[in-house]
Amino acid sequence: MVKDKEGHDPAFPCELEVPGKEYRLDFHPGMSKRYWTAVMIAQGLMSCSAITLSYPDIIEKAYVIADDLIKQENE
Repeated sequence: MVKDKEGHDPAFPCELEVPGKEYRLDFHPGMSKRYWTAVMIAQGLMSCSAITLSYPDIIEKAYVIADDLIKQENE
């Protein structure tokens, strides 16, 4: 469950320059920073054979850790 808006900006933002135009477009494809961070954490948790959590528990823990990391980044 999303508690606030932290981490919902794009994980890999970029600007798109349009050749021959005087303007730039903000181009933010893909996933949020929160989702990407949680996926990386879940991958690490799932790779450890000593962790015996169910998949839903891994996902929940990954988001808790991701939210804490994003909170630390924004302080």
